[in-house]
Amino acid sequence: MNATGKHTLMSREFPLELVPRSILLVEDREVAIREAGSYHHHSISISEMLQAEHSEYQSQTTLFSSVGTAFQDACICIAILKKLQLMGV
Repeated sequence: MNATGKHTLMSREFPLELVPRSILLVEDREVAIREAGSYHHHSISISEMLQAEHSEYQSQTTLFSSVGTAFQDACICIAILKKLQLMGV
C-alpha cells in the first residue's frame, strides 16, 4: 500500500492499526517522524530495505509512507520492484 499526500500529525491515509501488522517503509525515518508522527519510529528506510534480503518482505504487508515528491516516489518504487525481481531491468 502506498500512502502519499496526507502527512501531518493529525491526518493520514491509512489506519494506524495497520502499522504494527506491517512493514512501514519510508524515504527517510527522521523526516517521516518529524512530518508525519512518532508512529514512524519503527519504520524501515528505503536504503535499509534495498540492502536487505528481499524474501523477508514478500510475504508481509508493506506500507510505503511517503513525504517526498511524486517523481522521487516513482523512482523509488521502480528500484524496489527491481530489487524484488518483480520488474525487468
